Amino acid sequence: MISLNLIQQCFLKKHHLTSLSFTTIFTTEIEFDYNTISSRIRELAFLNPEVTIALEKQDVDPEKTVHNEYSYAGGLIEYVKWLNTDKKPLHEVVGFRKEVEGISIDIALQWCSDSYSDTLLGYANSIRTVDGGTHIDGVKASLTRTLNNLAKKSKVIKEKDITLSGEHVNSLVLVQVHYCD
Repeated sequence: MISLNLIQQCFLKKHHLTSLSFTTIFTTEIEFDYNTISSRIRELAFLNPEVTIALEKQDVDPEKTVHNEYSYAGGLIEYVKWLNTDKKPLHEVVGFRKEVEGISIDIALQWCSDSYSDTLLGYANSIRTVDGGTHIDGVKASLTRTLNNLAKKSKVIKEKDITLSGEHVNSLVLVQVHYCD
């Protein structure tokens, strides 16, 4: 179980601070926001479906103690469902996981009819890659290529017609890509 006190102690040790130096260096006490930490712990639990993470905020008043456990056996598929709870999905979440030579990739996606922009979230070793990366670019390119090929094979788009661009393909999709080495 992870407690906010433990996180604060780890912060102090990592930065070689004792309680005495901590109070003399900083003019204000560092407050750890439970909601921020809880959001990150939830995200980690989605990205690591085999793990259960417990988080507790202890208080002198036992009534104010907060305890949450996060465990999502469905992994990214469950994460996409959770992120799209207030949206109108066009289909069930599509997802897969593949591991080759010690490197695993986990992908889940879902198109929603009431979404006007793409949401592509990428992670490398459970750390969010906010600036994208080759793993995101690769998924976008292969998704666009695959949908164009399917549309041509099923004759939805004629061979000579203009193909769908990445903007068209990705405009309604929420994609999660998690890569670990």
